[in-house]
Amino acid sequence: MGRMMDGLYFSAPLADGRTLCLSQMTDRRAAMATHAIEDTSGYFLYELTGTGERASVEVIARLVDEESVLRLRTMLALR
Repeated sequence: MGRMMDGLYFSAPLADGRTLCLSQMTDRRAAMATHAIEDTSGYFLYELTGTGERASVEVIARLVDEESVLRLRTMLALR
């Protein structure tokens, strides 16, 4: 089970260099988001495209507790 800082972190590679991620939103990732994230609490399902300064984050969903994170992780077969 992955950990990001004090939270859970799961991911899976997608086509074209994209990565599907399920984790808390760090300030760095929030700054990469294509839309402003006003509340970064909880966990987010997002698509990470690119690397470094050219990376972008597209938020798909926000989850409020670790139980939901673990259920979604299983459904999406994230590691």
